Amino acid sequence: MILTKRQKWASLLIFVVVTGVIGSRYFWWGFRSATTNDGKPLPVSRRYYPLRHWSLAGLPGDSSTLFISDPHFLSSDAMPFSEPVLKMLASRDGTFRMIDINPGFNDLTSEILLLITIGDSTFQYSLEFPKGRNVQAVIVYPDLPQGRIFPYRNQLALLVDFLGRAKGVYMIQMPLKSALTLSLIPTSDPQFYSIAKEFHAVGNDETTKSDFCDKKRKDFITFYEEYSGLLCKVRGGTYEEFWK
Repeated sequence: MILTKRQKWASLLIFVVVTGVIGSRYFWWGFRSATTNDGKPLPVSRRYYPLRHWSLAGLPGDSSTLFISDPHFLSSDAMPFSEPVLKMLASRDGTFRMIDINPGFNDLTSEILLLITIGDSTFQYSLEFPKGRNVQAVIVYPDLPQGRIFPYRNQLALLVDFLGRAKGVYMIQMPLKSALTLSLIPTSDPQFYSIAKEFHAVGNDETTKSDFCDKKRKDFITFYEEYSGLLCKVRGGTYEEFWK
């Protein structure tokens, strides 16, 4: 069959469009990087897929409604470490923050990262969490992480209360090492209680108390009061309300 000139152009146009759509859906076009809330770059980047997702942000028909970028990032503010943590790290200063990657998609591309910065070095950890529950580590920003870090024997414990009812503790081995995946120990696991009850060892430290009591987070206030045996100025709720 001999195609006319118009049919050839139409076939070429269809080929280009289909190839472009498929290519955008399954192939990546460069990289996009995470930034702080004031626009400073963070050492986190992911491949850019223009058409892998078609999720909308906002209400259909609203002029402000846009397609959500793939990838998109949400970063918490950096939170300074308490004195007991700095002592374990043998450092005078250090911070940690959390980053959500693709939280709006709630699928296998969604990630949560923990970034620990000591001096000029940043260590990056991937945090496992239950998929398909709309779990999110950064809800309001700028804001501090939805987690607190305290020493546990020769490790660091990252206590978290994420949106999507993902709560518990991650254990960070020493020395710090990037590119590791940390498993969540949920509050229903007996190991969580074993770790939490050791919190009293640092409960008297003023910087630890400030981390848990002065940020007006009732979940962390409640944890502090339950396991340190001390009280915060601002009271929390019941332990069962936040950690059961």
